Amino acid sequence: MILGVLMADTTLNTRSGISLSGLFRTVGESLFAGLCAMGEARSRSRQLNFYASLSDEELKKRGLTRDGIVQHVFAGSIWR
Repeated sequence: MILGVLMADTTLNTRSGISLSGLFRTVGESLFAGLCAMGEARSRSRQLNFYASLSDEELKKRGLTRDGIVQHVFAGSIWR
């Protein structure tokens, strides 16, 4: 019975070009990338909230203006 399952899997892989392990790997990589993106977005959101909570004087001490907060937080990201 195991031989029949292995042969069916091999035939399926040969015809479709998709393996079950490849599918799981792709899904896993996509989930990991999504979780990383969510973590980065959460971090940037916290930074935005932090800077927005500062007074104009506190921002000035940090070399920022209210208009420059978003540019500062997203500096170095691919979404410039």
